[in-house]
Amino acid sequence: WLATPMTANSEAVALFKAGDFAAAADAFSGVISSLHGTPDEAVALVNRATCYSKLGKAAASEADCRRAVGLAPLYAKAYTRLAAALPAEHDDSAPAAAAAVALSLPKPPSDELRALYDAAAAAASTRSLGLPELSRLAIASTSAECTAALMRGAKLVVLRPGAYEYHQPMASFALVGLGSVELRSRSSSHSSHAVYASRGITAQLVNVALVGLLHNAAACVDDGTLRLIGCSVRDYEGAGVLAAGPSAQAYLVSCAFERCAKMAVEVREGASVEAYDCLVQGCKQGFNAYGGARSLVLKGCTILRCTNEGVFASGSVQNAHRTREERQGEYVPPPFLTVPNAVSLAAEAWGRERCCALSLSVTDCNISSNCSLGLSCDNGCQAEVRTSSFEWNDPYSVLVKGNSDVSIAACRFVFAGKSSTSWWAQKGGGSALKLAGVHVAINYGGDVQVVGCAFAGAEELAVEEEMTSWAHKKDFMLWYKKTGAWSKPALKLNNKFDCELREMPSLSQLAASLPRIGAQRARAAGVVPAGAQCRITRTFQQEGWSPTANQFYAVGNTRGFDVTAGGLLPSGAADELRILLAACGDLRNLVTTAAACARPGRQLRFVCNDGNASMLARDAVLLHLAVNATPEAVLAVWADHALGSAHASALRASCAALADEPWPDWLRATAGLSGSGSEAAAEAPLREACRAWATCTMTLAEMLRARDNLLNKQGISSSVSSSQAVQSLVRYSLELSMAAVGGGSSSKQLKKEIGEYVRVGSLMPPPHSAPNITLLLSPSLQYCSYFSSSIVRALPLGDPPSAPLAKRLLATLAPQLTTLAAQLRAGSTSVSLVLGDVLTVATDCSPCPSEGFDYIDCSNVADYLSVSSVLQACAPLLSAAPHARVRLESMTQYRLARSAGHAKTFAQDTTGLSPAVLATLLRLHFVGACELHTGDGLRMEWASADASAQADRMSPSAGSLLLELSPLFTRLVADQLSPRKVMYDCEWRQMGGPIALAHLLKLGTPEHARALIDALLRTAGGRHGALFSWELTMHAPRSELVLLSLRLDAGGSSRLLRHAVNPLLIALSDKPLSMGSKKQLGSVKQLLSSFHWDEDSGFATFLLPATIVAKCPSLHATLSAVGPDGLDVVFASRRVADLPSLPQAAAWRAMRPPHQQLGLDMSVLERVGVAAAGQSSPGWLAAVARTPSCLAVDCLAPSPIPAGARVSACVVDGALRITVHHQDNLGEDD
Repeated sequence: WLATPMTANSEAVALFKAGDFAAAADAFSGVISSLHGTPDEAVALVNRATCYSKLGKAAASEADCRRAVGLAPLYAKAYTRLAAALPAEHDDSAPAAAAAVALSLPKPPSDELRALYDAAAAAASTRSLGLPELSRLAIASTSAECTAALMRGAKLVVLRPGAYEYHQPMASFALVGLGSVELRSRSSSHSSHAVYASRGITAQLVNVALVGLLHNAAACVDDGTLRLIGCSVRDYEGAGVLAAGPSAQAYLVSCAFERCAKMAVEVREGASVEAYDCLVQGCKQGFNAYGGARSLVLKGCTILRCTNEGVFASGSVQNAHRTREERQGEYVPPPFLTVPNAVSLAAEAWGRERCCALSLSVTDCNISSNCSLGLSCDNGCQAEVRTSSFEWNDPYSVLVKGNSDVSIAACRFVFAGKSSTSWWAQKGGGSALKLAGVHVAINYGGDVQVVGCAFAGAEELAVEEEMTSWAHKKDFMLWYKKTGAWSKPALKLNNKFDCELREMPSLSQLAASLPRIGAQRARAAGVVPAGAQCRITRTFQQEGWSPTANQFYAVGNTRGFDVTAGGLLPSGAADELRILLAACGDLRNLVTTAAACARPGRQLRFVCNDGNASMLARDAVLLHLAVNATPEAVLAVWADHALGSAHASALRASCAALADEPWPDWLRATAGLSGSGSEAAAEAPLREACRAWATCTMTLAEMLRARDNLLNKQGISSSVSSSQAVQSLVRYSLELSMAAVGGGSSSKQLKKEIGEYVRVGSLMPPPHSAPNITLLLSPSLQYCSYFSSSIVRALPLGDPPSAPLAKRLLATLAPQLTTLAAQLRAGSTSVSLVLGDVLTVATDCSPCPSEGFDYIDCSNVADYLSVSSVLQACAPLLSAAPHARVRLESMTQYRLARSAGHAKTFAQDTTGLSPAVLATLLRLHFVGACELHTGDGLRMEWASADASAQADRMSPSAGSLLLELSPLFTRLVADQLSPRKVMYDCEWRQMGGPIALAHLLKLGTPEHARALIDALLRTAGGRHGALFSWELTMHAPRSELVLLSLRLDAGGSSRLLRHAVNPLLIALSDKPLSMGSKKQLGSVKQLLSSFHWDEDSGFATFLLPATIVAKCPSLHATLSAVGPDGLDVVFASRRVADLPSLPQAAAWRAMRPPHQQLGLDMSVLERVGVAAAGQSSPGWLAAVARTPSCLAVDCLAPSPIPAGARVSACVVDGALRITVHHQDNLGEDD
């Protein structure tokens, strides 16, 4: 193991042989100090590296080996130890193993060295050195020896230090330099490049300095593969690397390009380049991809002080505006094309002829101090920029123009306070031009997204859009109108502006705030419930009600109310009331209702559902405290951040009891509304949350610091300083709280007390010694509580008005808690906790109480889903009793509707369903609506429609039902394929996905659902309606249909970030869809709007009939998103037959019995649209349906009725006469 010492320290060697490696390493350190600067130092370093290796200190061993290689580049043992210290897949592992083998020639390698060589060869990747068989390896000291070795068939030649001339080989080869090695172009060669990869060969160079001739690129690849590892081009009069040609591929790893008179790397004419950990400094231009370049990938690169662009990325999709500029001589080319260059112009023409789209990826890079743009994206470039730093680039860090799609996330920008001195400022006549972050010029329909970035500079210069930022420049806007130029507004989310340099978040901190797609791959092993795969709404990458999408709503933001509305309960009419609090949030409605409904002999059975385990666990803790502690303790834990020691002790005791002890009889957790299944499994996530709280060691100071950090983060979209942003949020919360309590003589004192509560985080007087651990999202113990909620919005204030705020709240809460605690102890009230998404829980096929629920309250979850989908989910759960009610609230959507002047009709319009459809299919009758006491929301109410309420029902006709549903289906399809305009779009939120129609018909008329869906597909939905036919028909009642649950691995792509607000779709096609391409609906066979998307694991789980999977072996599934320009493919396609699958039954709950049979005559409906399907029409058809109160006749015309025609009907002599009036082209009546 030890190298033979030239100046040995016998004590160190003896310690090593005795196995005392730590002492031996210390002894060798003394030897190294005494040998500093001598040739023997390398030997001592290798010996110490061997000791470190024995101690498991791989990093220290690697460092010593690298020092030894630098001192003695021909020392074989140093390379052997270096290869042993590095992982086999490391970029330097293969070169080190190859050097060690070559330096030991002609001796065969030792078993250890052979094993290291074989391991490095097996771990080779596209960016690492490929190793040949040992027999194909040679070593050379001169150009002649190198050439001779290659002529003899060597595939890898190790070069001793020196200067070499390049000889063009006829086959693939690799050169590995030891020490200082320079490779020059032969003066007599036809090639002026130091290395040239052509004719399909692969050229690999490691640790070589490259020098070309005649100002041409030092390295070139045009029809092959070039791999440079640790190579350099310095002080050179030409370009560093040129990649040109459809088959050209270059991989650059840890290379350095310094002071090149031209660009460091040039990519064009179909070529692709990937660069990892490269340095570009002081060149005329950094990376230049244009003229039909296919792709450029930059990862971990540093690009500094270029005269022109650090990165220039120009696709070849030229727009009409640029063409017009060139024809009229108005186009001013960038500096690198100012002097006509025949090669560059030819490349541009080559790319335009083929309309090449350039793909650019920039990750973990530093692009700074470049004199004419940091990064320029033009002419249809498709760029993703992640976790990169842009500092002091002149004039813009990123320029976007020419119909380019650019997504920028988790990046740092520094530009504040400087004026531009660039070519761009001179072009503007020397006018003042400030440095800016991202500048969006004339970009037409290109998408620009800037998400989660930090800017050390003013907000108005952070993301500068010409169409808005330069609107005050009259000449500029006139020119815009004259030329027809325009730009789509950029999407800006969660960015931070006006940062102080010393306070700017790091790139890792910014990255941590982004959605982490595929961060928890292990979660994919779980079975996804069937109901989660067919939710009756659209699918998004992150649901709006998710606690990680927004904040943890630990305190409700609307006042608690009695969900039974008191007066609706006849005395003695109900001995047991079943109440479902769906998406319940905190306990405000449960506490208020329990106190209001208390009556001797009455049983209250509450079912509390929420999608957040921490929320349900917190409710359980508060209920446990209500029974076992004082009302003051409950109020403190409910409302406060900071607790006194007594309240903190009671909280810890309740958390510990709920974590590990049997739960009291009045409290249970169930897997669904039926109460079936293992209670232990249902309790597990709630116990886990309580256990995490009980063992939490966070201090009060740490929690308050986390609160301040979150406030600062919430204020990042403000253009003011961080402290001002926090103050603004505090004022906003105070205003909301004061609006909730109203005015009065005590309002001044109240404002002072509430302001102190909002700022300090506690109602109770000091001392405060402990944090309220239930405000942490558990089990991760993450602080993300929604700041603008406060207890005064959830609970009304009691009397007297002069009392302190805490006492006024207790005046209301204490009697309610006392009543509730007595009911719980007596067993007259019980609480069941059901964890899960409200739609999945409500539509799950497991049975619910046979009588249904007397009251269902869904809070304001419809703001995040849709009113229609929530009503459809609740309808089968509602009791038929006259007092039964479903209640929904809307705040966000109602405020938007009110501002648009639609407040009066909101309750009816927002369902998307007519009263007739609600009554006939869902057995629901709209009762009324009232504004919340603050006026910023609406509470809507529906009752169970009994059989005598015929006025609200539609006629018993298949045709009438088809006519009612046709516009609904058309709108569902149109909305599904339309992008969301803003985060909360009132019109957009009114409807669910197309699958909601199948659910509606399966509930209301299961015997006719399939026929109605078929008729709708033939007649409605527009030209895209048929794309959802599989999704609609596979959920219609068909006992013979077997469904498969398929799992699509959607990888970890960051392309999904640009679709944070748009619905997701699974596209099914016969061939794979192209990544990044748009408007692909013509290539799509079917679309699925409803499936289960788990962002943490990066898996989509969806349902398909087994017969389709078996009959369509070439079918591909692709996760896509609805974008402004069509379907945007965000993950690579996968063949459906290759996806993991499990048999799965459809999971939708049916309406409670007795089911109302509509008894529709389907004879006419079955013929609707047959002419469009290519069948002949039989002429006029009719079907008659009779009831005691009406006669309904469905009439089917033999052909489409002319536009503008008038249709009238009357009864003549017992017959129905239909007349169609229209005029022909000559105005004659027909």
